[in-house]
Amino acid sequence: MFEALAGKVFKAGVAGTFADIDLPAEGEQTVYSVGVAASYGSEATSPSASSNEILVGAPYALPYAESFAAATVSTKPWIKEVVSGKSSDSQWYARPDQVQDGDGGAADMTAYAAVASRWAGPKIDISGAVDPVASAWVYMPTGSMAFTLQLQKDNGEWISLKTIDNAADDWVCVSAPLCEYKSKNVRLGLLGECFGGMHFLYVDNIRVDDSTSGIGMAADAEGCEVTVINGDIEVRSACETQISVYSADGKCVSTATARYASITVSPGVYMVRAGNRTFKVAL
Repeated sequence: MFEALAGKVFKAGVAGTFADIDLPAEGEQTVYSVGVAASYGSEATSPSASSNEILVGAPYALPYAESFAAATVSTKPWIKEVVSGKSSDSQWYARPDQVQDGDGGAADMTAYAAVASRWAGPKIDISGAVDPVASAWVYMPTGSMAFTLQLQKDNGEWISLKTIDNAADDWVCVSAPLCEYKSKNVRLGLLGECFGGMHFLYVDNIRVDDSTSGIGMAADAEGCEVTVINGDIEVRSACETQISVYSADGKCVSTATARYASITVSPGVYMVRAGNRTFKVAL
């Protein structure tokens, strides 16, 4: 048995038709793979075949956030999976090229031809949430791309939650409810599809929150406050700030440049962008 990402042997010399191998359930999440070879005698064996990969370790708790600050991942592991095309035709990295929340990094898919690949994130525990919601910001500046926010529950098949195709030349918020997927083992997948040629796709400020908790975590430390009072979203800032409110499907429902704004909206989940800060608000 191997630690797939590190390439280290976890356990060797296991023989027989059945093996029960204990894997660490706590600690940092790690991917394992099993190599199996048939034996024809004391010396002769067939070439080794590898099993599917197994992700074990303690899941992340809510609120979960990954903004790829400083062009690094703060939650691990993130694993590239090729859905169609050649592996060499796409890359997924944390890079500083395009940033939504001003922290110096975002997930970057670079595609060189028609290809689809997924960047699969770590396990998250949403079992105790009342109304879990996933959100991310997506930017496709060159077109000819599509993005799908996906989810995997309990090592099952990947489920498509929300897709955007050739979005406007700006950051778009993608949000999806996760109530029907409650589990201690949920993973988010960033599926990028390129329709040909060299193109780019960026994903930033990924969050999973319990929407009943109200306001999500700020993206940086600027002096700004967002609250919900009598069904209105109120934004206060120490200086004049660009304020934008987006609905769960990514549409801008209000925008202003001010130190204070009160925005009346219908019940739902919204992303509030005030300067370089981003908040999630549930009404």
